[in-house]
Amino acid sequence: MADNNNLNTNTESTELVETSGYALAGSMDFMDIDLSGDFAGVDFRLDKIKILAGGMTAFEVPDPENDSETTLTKTITGVILFQHPINTFYKSAYTGGNNPPDCGSFDGVVGSGDPGGTCAKCPYNQFGSASNGGKGKACKNRRMMYILMEGDIFPYRLSLPTGSLSEYARYAKSLLNKRHFPSQVVTSISLQKASSSTDIVIHRQSSSLFVH
Repeated sequence: MADNNNLNTNTESTELVETSGYALAGSMDFMDIDLSGDFAGVDFRLDKIKILAGGMTAFEVPDPENDSETTLTKTITGVILFQHPINTFYKSAYTGGNNPPDCGSFDGVVGSGDPGGTCAKCPYNQFGSASNGGKGKACKNRRMMYILMEGDIFPYRLSLPTGSLSEYARYAKSLLNKRHFPSQVVTSISLQKASSSTDIVIHRQSSSLFVH
């Protein structure tokens, strides 16, 4: 997770079904073919977009055709097909890399691992349980987004920082207020410098709101 950045999200007002390059998401009939033949046993893992550390205002996007190649970009533009809460708990401080958490939840309701169980009742998921003695939680609550980029079939994964959750809720509310779901609009996400934290800024082209 990048430090000292803001995550800036812009929503284009164009309806998904009217947007060139994204109409495929509204009609996936071609996926009804039998995949048990040529693709039997193939593990289609979704690539993950990373927010770079060290104050850089760029995303690292993996090349879907070459696992060893990545591209740095200032803006991620696509359709949020689906999103859900995720919780992760590390007994020792997380230092990066692909180390799995001691306990994790892919729905924000039930955790698997140590200690596992119901997330709402877990002592590590309570404010004030942070290992540094602060007011935060030892268990990190985030939100996983699955973003379909123009012309693609498979979405990318993007994990929203903990500090962005309340304002993402505002963003979603603003869409619902206009009778839109996140999966019905094109969203642009960019990073900008902040003084002390990683925040997400969400706005439509005609107006804006800031996520802390």
